[in-house]
Amino acid sequence: LVPSVDWLLYTTELVDTAQACEAVVDAYRTRWLIEEFNAALKTGCAYEDREFETLHALLNTLAVSLPIACELLWLRSRARDCPDAPATEVLNQRQIEILRVVGSRPLSSSPTAQEALLAVAGLGGHLKRNGPPGWHVLQRGMNQLLAYEVGWAAAEQRAQRREKM
Repeated sequence: LVPSVDWLLYTTELVDTAQACEAVVDAYRTRWLIEEFNAALKTGCAYEDREFETLHALLNTLAVSLPIACELLWLRSRARDCPDAPATEVLNQRQIEILRVVGSRPLSSSPTAQEALLAVAGLGGHLKRNGPPGWHVLQRGMNQLLAYEVGWAAAEQRAQRREKM
């Protein structure tokens, strides 16, 4: 038999019913997701490393970094929680096609979220022997993928223009 653990959770919320207590505990459970999001933003997007001197510059960088941090967190979370989910849940079809063409890790005919994570990490320089990819390598890989996507879209537009001529 394992002895029970008593937890004490401090809150400023009024907890006068069992439902109120459950609501506070549920809210606290989101703390881990918030911590992971902060890690994606601070480590993956290197937000704290950017030594801007003005609030304007910091806010602009935050505006660019937030969506990337969300994408990184979603990609990693989905690959961990449901590795066999379709890759289309975490990447768009164009990104999957780009990974097939330029990625160093082959994708199956119906790639999974786990395959997508490892393919993006591969673009960032991840080595399988080093364990699961960290935020830095995921950020590098996602930045590379997004840059490829811009070039890919430009090439498609140019091809469409030529067809019309």
